[in-house]
Amino acid sequence: MSVRDNLKFFKLAFHSIMSFTSHPFHFVIIDNLGSFPTKNYLKRLQKNHPIHVIQYPNEFNFAAQLNLGFNYSFTFSQIKYGLAIHSDAVVEPNWINKLLHALARESAGGCVGPETGDHYLLFKREVFHKLSGFDEKYGGHSLVLRDFAARSEREGWKLITDTDTDIHHFYQTQMREGIITTNHYEDDKKLFFSKFKQEANNESIRPK
Repeated sequence: MSVRDNLKFFKLAFHSIMSFTSHPFHFVIIDNLGSFPTKNYLKRLQKNHPIHVIQYPNEFNFAAQLNLGFNYSFTFSQIKYGLAIHSDAVVEPNWINKLLHALARESAGGCVGPETGDHYLLFKREVFHKLSGFDEKYGGHSLVLRDFAARSEREGWKLITDTDTDIHHFYQTQMREGIITTNHYEDDKKLFFSKFKQEANNESIRPK
């Protein structure tokens, strides 16, 4: 999870995950140039919760922040899955177990996500390594996960949508802070379509 201020939504996201996740997990938070209140709040969280906070000192790049977090997490051999989630998304009880079960049912499954919100949040460790992580050429965040999904499908993994899982994404953080602009999205769409001319017809990954 990447955060830059907007603590109102981050607190909702963080506490929903801590309250509704029963499966063992490794929680990494990327602090991207957060202000003093944010840094202070994260320090307090570290004292009371089993989380890891990593500083990302550069301007916003969602893919680079994801790569930083997962490259750190996957240094631990016991971690078999990665999960990307926004800092203004709220989960429901038993969410992670349902996603894991959905992925386990498909032997060729590589990524799984909820029917609502962003797609393909959860992926196998080997998918991340095979794809060399997320593409840092994207300036925004909305197509980073779809790009990852499209590349994993191109490599032969199946994309799974779990209709039993609901994750609500407020879409409030980066846009309200002016980090991501319309120009970012338009540039990202051009990049996406240039990479996936055929795959872009797939409803599950096509930019909205």
